[in-house]
Amino acid sequence: MSSVGGVRPRPSAAGLREHLTVALRENLIPVGGRLPTEKALMDQFSLSRTTVRKVLRDLEMEGLIERQQGRGTFRTAGRRRAGRLWLTGVWFNWLGGPHWGPMIEGIRDEMAHARYHCVFEVGGLNAGDEDRGIASLVRKDLDGFIVAPSSNPDDDHAPLIELIERRVPLVLIERALPGYDVDLVTTYHELGAEECVSFLFEMGHRRIAYFGIEGLRARDGRLVGYTTAMARHDLRFDPEWIKVHPRVTLSGAPNLDEEQWITTVAGTRVERSLCRRSVRELISLPAERRPTAVFAINTTLAEFLIEELSQHGLRVPEDLSVVAFGEAGHPERHEPESQLTTYAQPNYALGQQAARLLIQRMDAPAEPRRTVLLQGRLHVGASTRPIA
Repeated sequence: MSSVGGVRPRPSAAGLREHLTVALRENLIPVGGRLPTEKALMDQFSLSRTTVRKVLRDLEMEGLIERQQGRGTFRTAGRRRAGRLWLTGVWFNWLGGPHWGPMIEGIRDEMAHARYHCVFEVGGLNAGDEDRGIASLVRKDLDGFIVAPSSNPDDDHAPLIELIERRVPLVLIERALPGYDVDLVTTYHELGAEECVSFLFEMGHRRIAYFGIEGLRARDGRLVGYTTAMARHDLRFDPEWIKVHPRVTLSGAPNLDEEQWITTVAGTRVERSLCRRSVRELISLPAERRPTAVFAINTTLAEFLIEELSQHGLRVPEDLSVVAFGEAGHPERHEPESQLTTYAQPNYALGQQAARLLIQRMDAPAEPRRTVLLQGRLHVGASTRPIA
């Protein structure tokens, strides 16, 4: 690495530090690029190995470089602003559970690898919790944000929209805000639903029902995928096979008995009696129209469906096959196989990709906004079988 700007580097620790800092700031060493070897820096600056290592260690502590044993020293995506590492804020309205938990891990692991710090704000499910959570993060003077927008229809997303309009580095995860140009990382819901229906088709099923919830954009994408796959396979389409249930948020049913509701991801509720009626309608159809398989938009509805079928003396998969959108946790942890055939969403990878996209956005704020669609994997369990 030659001198920066034509200025001969000073033969001192301060000169080495200044030289390397300028090279990093002016992108003379790109992200992921290799720095000169310790020997080369010792010769160029007439410094001892101990002094060179101290300078490199200080830069590594600041998150600017990463020293990899046996490979060398590389520039990371981490940078300093006003004497500190860059900080990013993350807000989900539900930090626990099989869906969001692995996403949080993916974000945290990827940010830590790049020497970024994350501030996580605990959310809530009621209207207004998103506004309060994001406003709290904004007051912390953060440099970028990852947000899973609330699915509560009573939320106006005002603080989130303000971030978008101010062009603050921001990545949305799993849920878009229609009409706004912003980076988004999400499961490819339509393609996943198509894969589920195609799997049932390949097992010989021709009468496939849909069991879902209305008004959720991701779930609507799954309905599109279902209808697309039915058409592609030239399957007869019966409107009575589609069961879409109205949703009620926590704030919309605050005083009702828990036993009246099926609570799904992020506090969405559907009335149990309506779902029971849908099951009765499906199994009461004439034999030549009765479905042989059902695609459910999540595991909660699928498990309810299986339980309700058993109440009517029907067995899964002997009498009806069931497949559902599901969850997948951390990829490096062993998880027991489910009895349910599921399309596992890539939750940990969604968090990783959101973190990477945010780092790229902070490095290049003027680049066009991107939408990244990630595919899941179909895991075959005991709830499906071929038509005899």
